[in-house]
Amino acid sequence: MADDKSGKPPPLMGATAIRPPERTGAEKYTYILYDPKNGTILTRTPKSWALIILFYCIYYSCLAAFWTACMTIFLKIQIEIPGESGGRPTWTLGESIIGVRPGLGIRPAQTYEEVDSGIFSLDGEFEWKGGDVQTAIDTALEELKDKGKWSDVSMIEGSKGYAFRAYEFFKAFGTSPDAEDCKNAPADQPYDKHGKFCTFDLTTLGPCTTFPYGYAKEAMTPCVFIKLNRIMDLIPKAINKDNAGEQDDSLKKDVSGRKFMEDLATAGYPNKVLVKCEGEYPADKEILDGHMDIFPKQDGIANTAEIPLKYFPYDKYRKDGKENPLVAIQFKNLDPLKGRLLHVICKAYYDGVIHSKKDKAGLVKFNVMLK
Repeated sequence: MADDKSGKPPPLMGATAIRPPERTGAEKYTYILYDPKNGTILTRTPKSWALIILFYCIYYSCLAAFWTACMTIFLKIQIEIPGESGGRPTWTLGESIIGVRPGLGIRPAQTYEEVDSGIFSLDGEFEWKGGDVQTAIDTALEELKDKGKWSDVSMIEGSKGYAFRAYEFFKAFGTSPDAEDCKNAPADQPYDKHGKFCTFDLTTLGPCTTFPYGYAKEAMTPCVFIKLNRIMDLIPKAINKDNAGEQDDSLKKDVSGRKFMEDLATAGYPNKVLVKCEGEYPADKEILDGHMDIFPKQDGIANTAEIPLKYFPYDKYRKDGKENPLVAIQFKNLDPLKGRLLHVICKAYYDGVIHSKKDKAGLVKFNVMLK
């Protein structure tokens, strides 16, 4: 390499940055708007502006198309808004995620703070001398408000709360314009009139029909209500002599299930959905003997209630989404059992039912304790 005789210092390696010219005053801003030397407008050349505008036009067009497609799908498959015409899901029965095996739910509900608890903790402090129930509820809600708490029936604790929440639950029964009084309809036949349904006959729940449902201190005989969850268009089939041997292994492996199937055969296979409630463990079965009644009772099978098929199918939206067929369990003579946690399990029996404690399929468990 020839020697550099110019006398200038050698350039630094990597020093390629060019120092921008010094500008003062308004010249600083005018060159941002337009730089005549580089031909840039707002620091970008016209070609750069065209490319970035084209990119965002494509980007937002794709985003709008994706949103439109999602909204179209949603509007196509959404449940109809309940109203005079009712509301129905797009897919029902086997086509739906819910399927054709309804589970069991329990009422009255727990307080908001204990919504995940299955323990009916009875305090025996609710005194009921009669009067207007709604006025009593409003008074309890005012007391909550005075204490700075959320004023809702789901916040009322103790036996009083259970009684008030049961009262609120029963408000929906018999109020729908599509409900028909069909006490004389065949119990073993579905009431298959589209848009019409049999209102549940609350009188079949025996002493659990009227407020305070056994939660008052004067007569502590609390009632717990079991409901068969709703599945649109479902007409459950009863277990009979033709399908008895085809039931799921969960019934055959369970001692209680095998005993029930034997009792079912002895009773002549009544054409109804049946619910059997008993103590979950041997000790509970023994302790609850004589302390538990069930309504409406199925004759010939111990601790078993019936749900007539005339309450099916569920083919139209009902007020507040309620008005299920119910089973009532009444606990009585609890004074000797004070302070003891009673474990109760209720199982539904219909063709194809699966019982699983792990998945809570086809059954419901709860506890009762009188403090």
